[in-house]
Amino acid sequence: MNSNDHAPTPLWRPFSMFLMAFFGLFFLSWPTVLSLDLWVFKDRGSFLNLDTLLGQHLRLGVDAYYSYGLLPVWIQHLLFRAFGVGYGPLLGCTVVTIALMALFWALLLRHLPAERIWLMAIVALCPIVIWINPNFPYSLVQLSMLFALWLVLENRLSAAFAVSTVGCLSVPSLTLVLSFFIFLLILVNWWTEGARKAGTLARQIAPGLVTYAIGVALLAWVFGTSSFIASALPLLGMQFYKAVHYGTIGALLEFLHPSGQTLKYLVLYYAGTPVTWWVLATLLLFYFGVRSAGAVWAEKKIQPKHAVVLICALLQAIFAFHGYGVPGQEIVYSPWLLAAVLLGASQLPSEIFRKGIVFLLAAIGLLGTAAQARRTLIDWRTSVKNADTANLYAHADWVKDWGDVLQLSRNHKLFLFSYGTGQHHYFPTVESPNVWFVRTGQMFPADKQRVMSQLQNAEIVVEDLGGATSFIDYDPDVQRYLSQMCLTDVTANFQIWRKASIPPRNAVCKQNPRSKYRE
Repeated sequence: MNSNDHAPTPLWRPFSMFLMAFFGLFFLSWPTVLSLDLWVFKDRGSFLNLDTLLGQHLRLGVDAYYSYGLLPVWIQHLLFRAFGVGYGPLLGCTVVTIALMALFWALLLRHLPAERIWLMAIVALCPIVIWINPNFPYSLVQLSMLFALWLVLENRLSAAFAVSTVGCLSVPSLTLVLSFFIFLLILVNWWTEGARKAGTLARQIAPGLVTYAIGVALLAWVFGTSSFIASALPLLGMQFYKAVHYGTIGALLEFLHPSGQTLKYLVLYYAGTPVTWWVLATLLLFYFGVRSAGAVWAEKKIQPKHAVVLICALLQAIFAFHGYGVPGQEIVYSPWLLAAVLLGASQLPSEIFRKGIVFLLAAIGLLGTAAQARRTLIDWRTSVKNADTANLYAHADWVKDWGDVLQLSRNHKLFLFSYGTGQHHYFPTVESPNVWFVRTGQMFPADKQRVMSQLQNAEIVVEDLGGATSFIDYDPDVQRYLSQMCLTDVTANFQIWRKASIPPRNAVCKQNPRSKYRE
């Protein structure tokens, strides 16, 4: 039975089920939700640090490297002013995002057959399509892309075009491609269905153009024209991808088949992570995309379901073969991958094949969450939180090493080298890099100059071995300066250098085992 052949189920029923499933996963993953590593030492801490850079009157994308859009920066700044700086306001945004995701899936369900298996499959796959602790800019990307696609499904193309521009102002990447495809869809429909009047076309594209223009004017006024121009297109991001060899077939193959691993590892990898589900869903989407293209050619008309499947198939091809960076990145786009595959499966003439595909997707997806479930269980067993962790969760052995670092920072000027740069907010005695990220390809010369100045003014330098090592270990200027200091401590989590004047005096200096730089 097709969804058009029955009275739609009241929206609140699937919505409430998705809410319970999604928030159930959210609370079961509490150590991840409140992870010290994620909120302080990784991307979320660096995004928080943008507020500090703005407070120093640095222009994002001009004086300080920044390659995302400015809309999430502005929203974060407003939230910090209203509720205080920290993870709390952004955690609230995550709660809102999860609720809106539940709404999206409830709305999508109305376009699928009236069989319980479709709802249950989405519930079963919630660990794959719900990002428990997302980066805030990508929350806006996910929501704008999903609801834009739903509006295409509803044949409300003007509204879809407008909603898609929110993603363009958040992270200009695949969001720009989606907006372009929706614009093309409007243009094709106008050409094939109407009287081809210019006024009709103008009215259809006006909401999107006006929405984007208002965003441009607002962000240029708040951050300056030069910052907006630098962040409007993914030029800096493309340069970074080129510098670190992302967006290549090699990056995709490393996700599909990690190099240098044992057979046992690979078996567990394919059985216990989402990679097999992602490959299956991608291949199915390409197949459904071909079927939709054939249907459009035969009918000489683009039906909404065919439009969504075609758009998503093209987006997935661009992401897989030109935009893939690091394993885990697929979580950003997995929601619309699943939505498009379900829509494609719903158009198969055979009920047995429809249900078989849905069951297979759900079963493989559930198996693919085994590693995530295991990590979560380990986190519950081994994580602690106390004053030394800013009441966030971290593994006990890491906390012990971190406590020693904090003790040093109370008596000496300590500079922490880490991939993320927001530590100084949660731990005021620790000085962290005055940039967005400490990473090769994501620093302007002015960024590096600020970091080198901090490094030279420090009495103690601590390297976080969980991040930033690609920059620290290879950069000749950093290694040349560190060679003048004494490497006194090497643990599983940190390396500690001291100036000669800092106790313990006459310490035996260790050889840096990580340095890749040679004179």
